[in-house]
Amino acid sequence: MRPAEWIDRYVTAVGGALPAKKAGDAELEIRSLIHDGLEAAGFPDPEQADEETVLRVLEGFGDPKRLAADSQPERYLIGPALFPHFITVASIVLVVVAGLWLFGIAVAAGTDRAGFEPLAALDGLLRGIVQTFATLVVVFALIERFTGREVASRPGKGKTWDVRSLPPATTPDRYSLADIVVGIGMAAAAIVIFNWYPHLFQGISLDDGEVTVIPLLSEVFFGFVPWLTALWLMEIALSASVLAAGHWRPLTRALEIGLSVFTLGILGSMLATGPLAETASLEPLLKMVAAVAFAIVGVIALVRTYRLVSGRGRGAAA
Repeated sequence: MRPAEWIDRYVTAVGGALPAKKAGDAELEIRSLIHDGLEAAGFPDPEQADEETVLRVLEGFGDPKRLAADSQPERYLIGPALFPHFITVASIVLVVVAGLWLFGIAVAAGTDRAGFEPLAALDGLLRGIVQTFATLVVVFALIERFTGREVASRPGKGKTWDVRSLPPATTPDRYSLADIVVGIGMAAAAIVIFNWYPHLFQGISLDDGEVTVIPLLSEVFFGFVPWLTALWLMEIALSASVLAAGHWRPLTRALEIGLSVFTLGILGSMLATGPLAETASLEPLLKMVAAVAFAIVGVIALVRTYRLVSGRGRGAAA
């Protein structure tokens, strides 16, 4: 292997263990330090260095994941590799939950003034936000605990590291940490909202000046929630296994395709049955959303299948 390839692998490994906004500058800095090390070893031009010299210089820097972790401040509960993604997911989910809840409070206050209890409504809002936040914390903490992300973000000093274990800088079985973690967070939030707070999906109807509260989603739709919950749980489990392995494998790629097929089955059943909405005016919109999602998931499933069969999306042996 060309010496430059080892340098690319090391720099990529350092950047991959850092938040995206810091990765670029860190990669430039570590590449410059590597070049300085090679120059000190007698090779001002890195392209002229032999493989053994490059490997020796890289070994001097140590495990790239630890190098990246040492540049990050210590955090608690959620480690440095996952904390920025946790903040992103929590911010989005909590804003959505709070918005839905405040809308429900406003509707309740306007339609049932006599029976409306502000303190009870506020208590419900705070409970919902705290439960959702706590769920996300638990999910991310479990990711750190059981997938080894805490080890990946700050490896122990006593652990040995082999420079030849560096993966290629570009490979189809690498994964995006942001995509994986955000997907897990969103799936967990969906499980909480649809199973514990279905009453948040409601609207108002005006009929001759009479304001009434109506649910937006029908009993038929909520009949699919157990299947959707199973799908989200399997997606969380699959993502966690990818994090634990450190890369995609043929088995996890095949399972990913299987989940796409399962998703198509759920969406197809939604399109074939109904109504999904409680009101006739909303039904076409929900059916259109389900149809678009069905088409997108179908195309993605076909592309993933082609890549797996052709070998373009295969990773290391399962």
